[in-house]
Amino acid sequence: MEQSFGVSYPTIKSRLNRIASQLQFVEVRQMKSAHEVLTQLEQGEISASEAAERLKQ
Repeated sequence: MEQSFGVSYPTIKSRLNRIASQLQFVEVRQMKSAHEVLTQLEQGEISASEAAERLKQ
C-alpha cells in the first residue's frame, strides 16, 4: 500500500484507523427456527405478535 499510494506506513495506518473509527458495527443475531419460535410461544416465553415478527424474519 505504501508504494501504491506513495505515503509512509504510519500515514496509511493513521488513515485506516480514522476510517475504522467511523464505521458502525452491527450486532448479528442467529435466527431461530420456526419450531423454536413456536415452542417459545407455546411456553409463554414470547407473545403472539413477537412470534409473528420473528417468523417473518
